[in-house]
Amino acid sequence: MCASSLPKEGRAGYNQLMQDFLDLRNLLTKDHSQKWVALSRDYKNVIDYSGDLVELRKKIGVADAVYIKVPESGRHYAF
Repeated sequence: MCASSLPKEGRAGYNQLMQDFLDLRNLLTKDHSQKWVALSRDYKNVIDYSGDLVELRKKIGVADAVYIKVPESGRHYAF
């Protein structure tokens, strides 16, 4: 499901739901800034982090993780 497939009045609720679900501000710290982070599939736990993605994947050996590159601390971004 994507927001554009919803009626206009339903999009705000969907957008808020996704924003709340993907809010990682309380999970990620300045230590994660500009590094690769491996998250659990439910996005609730940081498994580990590293400056190098290949190194991180070798280190944790978890195929069922979500990998993200954390932007510089204090920067605002959208995707």
